[in-house]
Amino acid sequence: GNIEEACQLFEEISQPDVFPYSALITGLASHGHGMRALEIFGRMQRAKVDPDCITFVGVLNACSHMGLVEDGLKYWESMMNEYKIEPDADHYACMVDMLGRAGRLEQAYKMVQSMPMGPHPGALGALLAACRTHYNVETAVDIAEVVAEELFKLEPSNTGNYVLLSGIYAARQQWDEAARVRKAMKEKITTKVPGYSWVEAKPIR
Repeated sequence: GNIEEACQLFEEISQPDVFPYSALITGLASHGHGMRALEIFGRMQRAKVDPDCITFVGVLNACSHMGLVEDGLKYWESMMNEYKIEPDADHYACMVDMLGRAGRLEQAYKMVQSMPMGPHPGALGALLAACRTHYNVETAVDIAEVVAEELFKLEPSNTGNYVLLSGIYAARQQWDEAARVRKAMKEKITTKVPGYSWVEAKPIR
């Protein structure tokens, strides 16, 4: 969307409530304007407008993309303790992504384990991608293997998870393991049951 136009429309609102604030913060954060998103959040707090769960998705997303881990952790605590907002799967995914991008894989994994709603593809996928980026971290492979197994169960048809795990093994020159994962992926693709087979669709003459 047009961010400048959105900002202009926002400025025309005399006393914005939580909804326009949240819309602008999440929009800015998702379009790479993290600093502006946090500036708007600061304005929101000074205006004594209480944020909601959507506001914090934008705030945590902004911190994640800018690498502001300590700030993100403070906002996370503030969300729960000051504003009494229970984190949902999207909040956890933002936090896992933030910690993972910073190479704090064990901390990110602990965050995944603490999710009351159980394993979630968004958070697990963010962690697996972080393990690929930071493959040289000592615990990267161990964490990636556990996370990938969960993802294979949750998203059996998502071959991207196999590609990520195979890439981690290849980056660490564990060629046999990389080949094993690629083989498993090919088997998964060939054994997928289609909606109908060519034989069934053929008219009988």
